[in-house]
Amino acid sequence: MELSQNKTLVVDEQTHLCFPTLDYKAELFQLIQKNRTYLEQYLPWIPSIKKEWHAQQFLREARMMNKGKQRLTTLIIHQTKLAGAVSLVHIDPLNKRAEMGYWLQEDLQGQGIMTRSCARLIRYVFMGLHLNRVEMKMVASNTTSKKIPLRLNFKLEGTLKDYQVNKEGNFENVEIYGLLKKDWKNNFNMDIPIS
Repeated sequence: MELSQNKTLVVDEQTHLCFPTLDYKAELFQLIQKNRTYLEQYLPWIPSIKKEWHAQQFLREARMMNKGKQRLTTLIIHQTKLAGAVSLVHIDPLNKRAEMGYWLQEDLQGQGIMTRSCARLIRYVFMGLHLNRVEMKMVASNTTSKKIPLRLNFKLEGTLKDYQVNKEGNFENVEIYGLLKKDWKNNFNMDIPIS
C-alpha cells in the first residue's frame, strides 16, 4: 500500500493527514507564531522558524525527505485548518522500524486529535509500509505527551540520561517507548479507510 502525493489518511470526520505542500507555508508560520512559547518547550527546531520563508524551507525539505523515503511527514488538518503534524522522523527499512514524532497547537490539546492521528499513521506504518516496530522518544518531563504512547499500547523501554539540552541549557532525560506490530494487531481496529 503506497501513499501517493494526492492521497490523504482519514483520521475521522473532522480530521485527516496529508502530505506537506508549499501552499501551507503561511498557515504553518502563523500556527508556529501563535504557539511558539508552548512548542519551544519540547521542539528544538521551532526557534529556527523565524520568518515565513523558513516555514517554506521546512515544507520543501519535508517533501524531499518524503519522496526519498527517509522520513514521512504528514500535516494534521482538523476542521479544514492546519493544526499540527505527525511524522516518521526516521525510517529504517533494513531493520523495519521507524521513529515517530508529533506536535499539535495548544488550544486543541485534550480532544484526542493527536492520539487518533498517531493511531492512523501507525496503522499505515504496519499495514502500508510493512514495518515491524514504531518507537517514540520524548523528554521525560513532558507528561502530557507521554500519555499518547501509553494510550496506544506502547511500552516504556528505557530512559536515556541527560540525553538532550533544553532551551535553558540544562540536560534532560529522554524516554523511549516502543510498539511492535504483533502487539498492535491485537489492540486496534484496522478498518480505517484511506480516501
